[in-house]
Amino acid sequence: MKNKVNIIIPSITISDELITCLKGINLLNYKNFIVSLVIDYDNKKKLPKFNFKIKKMIVGKIFMSRKRNLAAKKIITEYIAFIDSDCYPCKNWLNSAIKYLKNKPIHVVGGPNIPFKNQTYSQKITSFCIRSFFISGHLSYRKYRSPQKYCEDYLESCNLIMKRSTFINCKGMNEKLYIGEDKELFKDFKIKISDFKTLFTPDVYVYHKQRKILKFLLQRLSFGTILVKLGTFQNGLKGFLPIVPILSFFIFLFFLSSNLILTTKLSFILGAFTLINLLIFFEINKFIIKFKDKIFSMLIINIANLMHIAGGLITLFGFRRMLERKIYVLSRSNK
Repeated sequence: MKNKVNIIIPSITISDELITCLKGINLLNYKNFIVSLVIDYDNKKKLPKFNFKIKKMIVGKIFMSRKRNLAAKKIITEYIAFIDSDCYPCKNWLNSAIKYLKNKPIHVVGGPNIPFKNQTYSQKITSFCIRSFFISGHLSYRKYRSPQKYCEDYLESCNLIMKRSTFINCKGMNEKLYIGEDKELFKDFKIKISDFKTLFTPDVYVYHKQRKILKFLLQRLSFGTILVKLGTFQNGLKGFLPIVPILSFFIFLFFLSSNLILTTKLSFILGAFTLINLLIFFEINKFIIKFKDKIFSMLIINIANLMHIAGGLITLFGFRRMLERKIYVLSRSNK
């Protein structure tokens, strides 16, 4: 068991994306690991031969949070590593992560999830958008190989490595959550571990398949349904950022219903829209080269924020439970 890692991959079934993930794992320099595939059902699709052991767990239609918990409890190893089925790791993923866990006073190691090397144009625009502050906020550093730092917020469950005991002692993930289980996990860590530390480091990265534009917009709609819940002042102004879109929407409605003359309202709205898009342009100008890509990315960022607001309205009007999972499932497929 010493130094052994259980790589946990939740998935619906055996898919081409999952096989790509396993092929990436097969190239890891670190060899002391087992892979736990936790799937809804077995479609009998044949897996290629790999140089590692695969433990397949067929668990039915349950949330990914519970899938991860089941695999972590069943397979006893010193470390666990979470990765998603639409990702694959860099060759030194585990080597680097285990080195940090052994040599630094930290509990969790993670890093960026960056785009696949070969993307469609639609996926490229999506990857530009999620790297923007105007989509990912202060967490945009997780979308490229930004400098190493201790993380004060949380890291995504598509790229997390830790001691199994850390996860088990904190009772794992909240199995009632369909979205946002990773944020909730880190909240529990901070409560239950007094000196809790997370290291974000650019050498522990995974490649993450980006959604095409339509699927990306559906994802933003889905994420919008948990905007109100995600808003918290626990992390100061940063914790307030998730509810800025829906709050701005209501400020906009209040302004429209005011007694100001129509020309004043229109001038203010046009000015605000222009200012916001100038800020977006100057920000994405740092990492997007082609002018056409900049304009297209700005357009999608605007639409994505409108979808975020729509998701918030779905929750406020009481339709979250009915629609949240359906929307997210629709956004998952890249076909």
